[in-house]
Amino acid sequence: MKKRKMIMIISILFMAIGFASVSAVLYLNGQIGIVGNTGDFDVYFSRVFENDVENNSLIQDKTHITFTTELHEIGEEYKLKYEVTNSSTHYDANIMMNCVGSNDYLRVSNDFDLTEVLPARKKREGILTLSMIKSPLEEISIEIICEITGNAVEREKINASEISGEYYTESILNGTDPVLKDELIPITITNDGTVTYANISKKWYSYENKEWANAVILKDGITHHVGDIIPEEDIESYFVWVPKYKYQLFDMGVYTDYINNNPPEAPKEIQIEFTLNETENTNTSCVSPKVAGESGTCEVGKWMTHPA
Repeated sequence: MKKRKMIMIISILFMAIGFASVSAVLYLNGQIGIVGNTGDFDVYFSRVFENDVENNSLIQDKTHITFTTELHEIGEEYKLKYEVTNSSTHYDANIMMNCVGSNDYLRVSNDFDLTEVLPARKKREGILTLSMIKSPLEEISIEIICEITGNAVEREKINASEISGEYYTESILNGTDPVLKDELIPITITNDGTVTYANISKKWYSYENKEWANAVILKDGITHHVGDIIPEEDIESYFVWVPKYKYQLFDMGVYTDYINNNPPEAPKEIQIEFTLNETENTNTSCVSPKVAGESGTCEVGKWMTHPA
């Protein structure tokens, strides 16, 4: 019996985070020491996908990803997509990476943007690809090591909305948490319309309970602080955070059953999930609504990421 050619890869992807300390001295009628807030620097693996299937159990202590896979034929590939998060408030992260393990049988490539710093409060995705380029005569084991090092980079500006403490986040949003740009003031709005300057380190929205994250821009020259009630005459404009989401297809026609039946006998609740990932369980070539008979990969029950 001819022996099957096979290669087994036991791969370990890990990340070690370094820190470049920041220090300065300010002289003002005496000496005041200013040092970097090293406890604020936090860069870690936040999500992992094996062949587009999320499997965060591979993350160890947020700084290591450990996995095992097998390749059997020349040209066969294994892809591991991962997400790196910089949850720091005061520091951007300069990322460096080095992968060791390429050999006569295996090509290793790691696609991760190293040309730009990873800004504070931002995420970035990378893809590790293992490709079999030569078939061994017998089963062998190879270890792959990729080291990611992140050094802190001083920020020239920190928005006022970022210095009240850690952001309040919700697991239901899957990383699509509100982002407050310059001049946006986080607020809560009661049923009677009272607008209050929200503390973003505490619960100020609940998407599970349909209590949206709202914000305002104040008129020129107007300032308020956390906890203040903001009168209508101080507000220039209102905003609401719409998280990126995917939705489940429930009809492959033009939805005439739902449109023409007015009112519908059975109103349809569209199932949605919040997600930053553009392709997870999603048919990106699907155009919705889809006319019956058109070519494509749309199917009832499949998910589509909203294009906005």
